[in-house]
Amino acid sequence: MIAAFNRHQTLLAAFNCLLSAIAVVATFVFFLAATAMVMKGFGFKGPPGLPFWVASVCLLFVMVFGIFEFRRGGGHHGYHESDLYPGFDLSTGSGYLANHRVQEVTAPAYILSQIFLAAPMQLMKGIDRIQSRIPETEDLERRLDSLLREVNATPKWHPLLTYANRAEEIGYLIRMEKIQFSPNKGTVRPL
Repeated sequence: MIAAFNRHQTLLAAFNCLLSAIAVVATFVFFLAATAMVMKGFGFKGPPGLPFWVASVCLLFVMVFGIFEFRRGGGHHGYHESDLYPGFDLSTGSGYLANHRVQEVTAPAYILSQIFLAAPMQLMKGIDRIQSRIPETEDLERRLDSLLREVNATPKWHPLLTYANRAEEIGYLIRMEKIQFSPNKGTVRPL
């Protein structure tokens, strides 16, 4: 049971890191191309490596601020929840037209922001998955099996306090999603 959970967490962590690497490359390429286009548009002839350094610094900022956002509990948001959603009153023609015009800019900006945010968020999720693995010992495996059988013997919701002396084991079973847990009521039940 523990080995299967740890294997699953490791595979998901590898997938998160792969997604993070793809997002890092996409973010870097975007800032590299944007810097080169701005320099060309303004006719600015800077040092030959300037776009690379600007893209590197922008990527560093994205990673640092994304990690801070992850640590605060933030993450990806839906378009309607983001600050980029215009939210004009659509009951009038002018509101509808303004909403449509503004979304031509804000919708692509939202998509880019989510791609940029994926780089640090997926990396941090991968790290969290690695850290959430459970120590593999025969004793712990036996205790978890015993407790799982005990929880499964009661087919309805019952208080978590019933297992107060085995908090570590019940926490592991909840983390492994072997039992259902209601944090509002403080109750558990078998799946």
